[in-house]
Amino acid sequence: MTGQRSPHVDRDFVRCEYYNALGLRDASHATMYRNARYKLVLYHGHGLGELYDLQADPHEFNNLWESPAHQARKLELMQASFDASILIADPGPQRIGPM
Repeated sequence: MTGQRSPHVDRDFVRCEYYNALGLRDASHATMYRNARYKLVLYHGHGLGELYDLQADPHEFNNLWESPAHQARKLELMQASFDASILIADPGPQRIGPM
């Protein structure tokens, strides 16, 4: 929109947010992070989530969230999702000098 980036740049991931994800009174919030192989869904404030290996399970039948063998991958994807959320946050006005 500013003309500073090519409109044809593809990302290695997709991240989205969903409000009222669980249909609970607290209007639960969910975020999803997906790369070429894995999909991670976090239901914030509820300790719930979903993790799928899309290569082995393209139809998302086997939730690996609680799998001990996938805890390191889950943490890696959670960190990547958090990092991606920072990239879309408004950093404020452009700095024109040292602080």
